[in-house]
Amino acid sequence: MSVVTCKWMANRCPEGELVDEIYVCATLIAVLAARFVTDSIGIHALFGAVVVGVLIPKLCLFYEV
Repeated sequence: MSVVTCKWMANRCPEGELVDEIYVCATLIAVLAARFVTDSIGIHALFGAVVVGVLIPKLCLFYEV
């Protein structure tokens, strides 16, 4: 998940309204994919999830959730 993708998702969801489930699911899939990749190359799986958390900008509406 890139910064561009998060900006696109933030523009699609009006401020003050609930975030669509598909965007939350996309973020969860990105976290799980990063965990899988880091685990398969021999790094601890939690590191991949941390990297995705760092890459998600505060612009995403569900950052605070």
